[in-house]
Amino acid sequence: IKWCKHIKLGISFIAKREKKNILNMSRKVILIGRYLLMMVLFKMELVLCKSKDLTVGLFVPWTGHWPAGKNLASAASIAIDDINSSPNLLQNKTLRLVWRDDRCSGRYSVGETAQLHYGTHYNKTGVDVYIGPYCSEGCESAGLLAAFFDTPMISYSCSSTRMSKKDEYPTFARTKISA
Repeated sequence: IKWCKHIKLGISFIAKREKKNILNMSRKVILIGRYLLMMVLFKMELVLCKSKDLTVGLFVPWTGHWPAGKNLASAASIAIDDINSSPNLLQNKTLRLVWRDDRCSGRYSVGETAQLHYGTHYNKTGVDVYIGPYCSEGCESAGLLAAFFDTPMISYSCSSTRMSKKDEYPTFARTKISA
């Protein structure tokens, strides 16, 4: 419960700073980082304050024209294990990872987004946040559906300039600057 107060203060602080800096596009990387952090804090509040485990849906290109998914999925699994084994991070909560092969394809990415949302995977619950897709084509289609579901989507590689349109992709953030 003490974490809930700190998380809400963090959300409030970032939201105030966001309003001041939103017009300064030279700080784009900082804004993206703050936006990403704010989305994660909102989900952390849900998890820590509402007694719910967090399920992360990870898109990786396992097959398709750029099949690097084996390395990406392995790294994500190691990170999840590290987070879950730390006694100070989630305090008796569990972070679960469900990965899907998006094939660097818009068609498959949108389909996997829907399947992850409706819980058509092993644990039968929907995801709380999406990570990926890797390719811009997948981001554009899956990002629209994530926005419809009001679920955060954080891409680690998508560079499409279209994804910067916050009216179309309000729940999307990325760690890579658009092309």
